[in-house]
Amino acid sequence: MSSAPAQFPKPETSGATPPTALDPIRVFREFAVDVASIREETELYRYVARNVVARLGYIDCVVYKLDRDRGELVQMAAIGEKTLDEDDTEIVNRLTIPIGSGITGSVATSGRSIRVDDLAGDERYVQDLMQARSELCVPILDGERVIGVIDSEHVEPAFFSEKSQELFESIAALTAAQLRHIWALDALNTARVELEHALDISRNAEQMQASFLANASHELRTPLNAIIGFSELLVREGYIAEDTNRATEQAETIKTAGDRLARIINDILDMSKIAGGKMPSAPETFDAIWEAENAMAPFQQMAMDAGVQLTLADGGRDEILAVGDIRHVHRIVGMLLENAIRYSPQGGAVTVEVDEDDEHAVIAIQDEGIGLSADALERIFEPFHRETDATEVSAQGTGLGLSLARDLADLNFARITVRSEPGIGSRFALSLQKADKG
Repeated sequence: MSSAPAQFPKPETSGATPPTALDPIRVFREFAVDVASIREETELYRYVARNVVARLGYIDCVVYKLDRDRGELVQMAAIGEKTLDEDDTEIVNRLTIPIGSGITGSVATSGRSIRVDDLAGDERYVQDLMQARSELCVPILDGERVIGVIDSEHVEPAFFSEKSQELFESIAALTAAQLRHIWALDALNTARVELEHALDISRNAEQMQASFLANASHELRTPLNAIIGFSELLVREGYIAEDTNRATEQAETIKTAGDRLARIINDILDMSKIAGGKMPSAPETFDAIWEAENAMAPFQQMAMDAGVQLTLADGGRDEILAVGDIRHVHRIVGMLLENAIRYSPQGGAVTVEVDEDDEHAVIAIQDEGIGLSADALERIFEPFHRETDATEVSAQGTGLGLSLARDLADLNFARITVRSEPGIGSRFALSLQKADKG
C-alpha cells in the first residue's frame, strides 16, 4: 500500500504575479528537509517548480524530464502561465521538445547551462505561452549524463544574473541527488520482489531470504546515512554560506553515496536476473588473450592511482580461442581486477595471466594483496561477505562482486577457482570452454 503524498507549504505565487522572494538559504534548508520525504518522481518535479523556484521569486519555470528512448524533453511541472492556478497539477499546452531543438534542447545536448539576455535575436528561442525576453536554462545531471532540464523565462531582457544561474544549478544538483535516491529505492523494491520469487523456489528459501535482505539492508544503510546526513547539515542554521555554491559542492556527497547505492542495486538486479533465468547471454568464439587485454584497459588508471603495476602475461602465444559471452567475460575479469588492485599494497603488482590446458582457456588474476585464510575461502562467494581484515578496503565496493562473478561464470558454463595465502596474495582463475579450432 502506497503512503499518502507528503504535504508541503504552498508557494507564495499565483499566475504571472511577481512573488515575494524568500531568503535562498531558508528555501534551500527547507528543500533539504522536505526532499527526504519525497518518494515519487512526479511529486519531486512539482515541488522543485512550486516550492523552490517560485519561492525564490521567479514567475516562470518548467521542469523537463529527458526521455532518451524517444529523444525528447517532456514537461513535468510548471509555474506561471503554464498552470491555471497554484493548486492545478495540469500543465497548459504541455510540450515535448526534441533533443537539440531550441534552447532547452541545446542544454539537453551539451549538458551546460545557457543564459540568454535578449531572446529577440536568438533563433533558438521557441515561444510557448508567454512572450519572453530573457531565459535561463540549466541541466539536471546524473554525473555527466543529462536527465532533465530546469527552464525559466521572464518578460524583461537581461533579467537573469550570474547569481540566478548559480541558484538554479544548485537546485538542479539537489534535484538530481534525490532522483537517484528515488530510482534506487524503486530499483530496490523491484529487486526485492524478483529476488524473493527466486529464493522461494530454492530449498532454503526462508533462511536465504532473511539472510540476504538483512545483509542488503546493512549495506544500503551506509550510503543512505550519507544522504540523510547531508540533509541534516543543510538544516543547520548558518551552515550554508551566502553563495549557494556550497550547496552544489556538498551535493557531491549525496552523489557519491547515490552512485554506490546504484551499484549495489544494479548488482542485486543482475543477480536476480540470473537466478530467474532472465539474464541474456550471447556466447561466441573469441581470443582470450585479446579480450583479457581489452578488459584490463579501463583499470590501468585505477592501478596507476593506487601505485600498483598492472601487466599481462600470455606466455608468448598468438591466440587462445574460448567460447562465452564477451560482455560477461569482461565484467568477470573487471570485478576480479578491481578487487585485486583494491587489496594490493602501494608498489605491489597485479598480473593477468592467460593460459590454456586441454579443455579450458584460463584467465587468471594474481595479486600481492592481503590474502585469505582457508576458512575465508569457503565464504568469499557469499553475497555481502567480507573478511574482518578487509572491511576498511571493502567498504569502497558493493560486497557483491565475487558472488555476481561466480553467477556469470556459471551462466557461461565456466568456473572460478581461487588460491590464496594470508600476507602473500591471491590468484583467481576463470576457466572458460575452449573453442574447437576445427
